[in-house]
Amino acid sequence: MKAPLAIVTLATLLITGCSSVIDEGPTNDEIKKSTGLTVDEAARTVYENLNTVWPNQVNPDPQHVQKSGCRTNPNSLRSEGPPWRVAKEAEKQDPAPELVDQVLAGLDTLTSRGFTLAPRHVTNDHPADRVYRDGRGYIVQSEMDIDPRVGGPPRFSVRSSSPCAAE
Repeated sequence: MKAPLAIVTLATLLITGCSSVIDEGPTNDEIKKSTGLTVDEAARTVYENLNTVWPNQVNPDPQHVQKSGCRTNPNSLRSEGPPWRVAKEAEKQDPAPELVDQVLAGLDTLTSRGFTLAPRHVTNDHPADRVYRDGRGYIVQSEMDIDPRVGGPPRFSVRSSSPCAAE
């Protein structure tokens, strides 16, 4: 009796750990060869982009950036690096309207540096929720987090992030 195709496929996936099905992402060497972008360079640009938008300057410190892996471990489905995406966020609880206006004006200036405003996909998002991207893969986004279920003051944040960068 022949085993059904589904059982054979399932057994193959279990034996290989799904690694043949999941795209693992770029390697550190692939990033070095393609863009040459390093984590230190990415961190400097992430801080520069954040400080262009956020009125209270954030001191550049490559040791205090968030790093998330650009590769997916096929067994755990968790992101791993290297290479890494580098990010830094600034936030303010219960922001003054002037701060929000200042940040939004700063976001608009990013267009002179090659960033474009991404179209909105969420119907009921806040007008301060924006995402700007440039051709290199850098992203600067703002978000007004208001959760009526929890109550309390809103939280306004700006996050600057990089494309994949090698160590």
